[in-house]
Amino acid sequence: TGTKNATSFLRGDNTFAEPSAGGITEADQWRITTNVNSNSNADLSSNWERADVSGATYIGTGLSQSSGIFTFPSTGKYFITFTMNLNVPASEANAEILLKTTTDNSTYTTVAMAACGNNGSDEVKQQINGHFIFDVTNTSNDKFKLATDSFGSGGTLVRGSTNDNRSSVVVIRLGDT
Repeated sequence: TGTKNATSFLRGDNTFAEPSAGGITEADQWRITTNVNSNSNADLSSNWERADVSGATYIGTGLSQSSGIFTFPSTGKYFITFTMNLNVPASEANAEILLKTTTDNSTYTTVAMAACGNNGSDEVKQQINGHFIFDVTNTSNDKFKLATDSFGSGGTLVRGSTNDNRSSVVVIRLGDT
């Protein structure tokens, strides 16, 4: 089926096909603008902004955010990835970032976790990442947020910046639900 041309691809049954029209319809990036959650195990609820440096963009309507809770603009299957840059003081054995989702706009469940620690004698900066594919079937109920956990009293914190995506989240709609 199909004929070979510049845009076609070879399928497993050795026939050619054209890719579907449309492509990615939603993609967005948000970041934390200043250091937050020092010694605190809590939601990352403040200091979020959509990335806005030279060349930054988003596709579609984009996510909305209120007090660190992110709402999707349309239903679909979304890839959520977060990168957090942490200051971890000496002997802070564990520091975690949790990605939590809800499907009832109330009860949040941890669906991804990234962790690091420091067994040395000097403070270190560490970058951690986590990912999840979320099937958003209802934009009023299906949401996500990020939280810190296992932050001790020694000064562990999430590093933020308004000039770069030091601690950020990227969300891409992969397709229909």
